[in-house]
Amino acid sequence: MWIPDPSSFQLVSDRPIYLTFLWLSGLICLAFAYLAQTRMAGSAKAFGLSVTEAVLGTGLGLLFARGFYGLIRIGYLTKLGDAWQFFSFRNPEELCFFGGVAGVILAVVISAYIFRLSPIKVLNHLTPAGALMIALVRFAEYFLQSEMLGLGVPTSIGLAEETALAFPWGIAIDWFGDGTYLEYHLAVFMYEGLVALAAMFFAVFRMKDRDCFIRTLFYICLAQILLESIRETSIAWLFVKAEQLMCFLYVEGVLVLYGVRRLREKKWYGILPPLLGLLAAGVLILVEFALQNKIEFMKELGPAKLYIIMAAALVMLAVVDIVHHLPGKRQE
Repeated sequence: MWIPDPSSFQLVSDRPIYLTFLWLSGLICLAFAYLAQTRMAGSAKAFGLSVTEAVLGTGLGLLFARGFYGLIRIGYLTKLGDAWQFFSFRNPEELCFFGGVAGVILAVVISAYIFRLSPIKVLNHLTPAGALMIALVRFAEYFLQSEMLGLGVPTSIGLAEETALAFPWGIAIDWFGDGTYLEYHLAVFMYEGLVALAAMFFAVFRMKDRDCFIRTLFYICLAQILLESIRETSIAWLFVKAEQLMCFLYVEGVLVLYGVRRLREKKWYGILPPLLGLLAAGVLILVEFALQNKIEFMKELGPAKLYIIMAAALVMLAVVDIVHHLPGKRQE
């Protein structure tokens, strides 16, 4: 087994570098958004639109990220006895990632109305930059390892506890700084970032399609359903992983949209996408309970096989999206 050099790893938690990385990422994505939107709105209007999106997106993104977390964890925050805790943005682990995404989407829609542009067209042209920003925000979690953010336990997917994975697939945390005690984790944040990066390239080539935005976010959420299950730290409401649920609700909403389109064309198979989504939901719930050893007849399968079953259900939904957009279907 390959064992990495212990001296190349350390317990990293550098907030200044983390924040600097995020600001630089924001500037890169702002420039990317401006270039993409110039084709749609002209250089002058695209500049104002991009700046407005950046300002509103930062404000509403943070507000929604904290607001969603506050609603999910309201019992915990209330017990702290300090109302100002609801407005604290200091801890990244206390921000809901997809709540922040929702806030940014709302900011883009508002910006489109301010500049009297079609919100759908603006979202479609902004999608590649948005997917890149999601990827960079995920990669930035590398600098928050002491918060254990974006990491997973090897045994959770069926690997041996002492499994050593080379970066970027895994990461070793040197708890004492001298190499005497290394703890290996899955670098889930890297997988999440790579998925978003792949979605960015997809969006670049599909930018002119009417469904560019909803399809790109569809695939990001689809992958996140599985990845959220592997993450050690998740925002939970009772026993439900909140962001995993949010991702599935978005995926099912898109499938309902596809179904409605076909039913309006008087095609009976329009009922299939949402029904297949519900079937996948049943499989996902079954697998999640099995991963917690709560289903007797599935205990012998082990985490690896259970995640293969989960992945198969999600791939089925990806196929539904692809079939809906086969050549000859309406896209403009």
